[in-house]
Amino acid sequence: MKIELRGFGSARAFSGKNIDVPVQTSIGELRHMITTQLEIDESLKTIINTCAFASTRQVLNDEYRLEEPQVLNLLPPVCGG
Repeated sequence: MKIELRGFGSARAFSGKNIDVPVQTSIGELRHMITTQLEIDESLKTIINTCAFASTRQVLNDEYRLEEPQVLNLLPPVCGG
């Protein structure tokens, strides 16, 4: 099934990228697939491993299983004072 990525902040380089994954792929497995299947440089591999993944309704943990094609938002960590 097709997953469309939308990246924000330091993860914006992922916006518009698509990846095909099997049904029941976990977010943790998806992280690995993104770093191995998409042509990205090393700095983006670090970013993908620190991003939160979110649907349109909630932030998803690494155990969450994808059951249908969807758009996932990549939310990089932020800091402030």
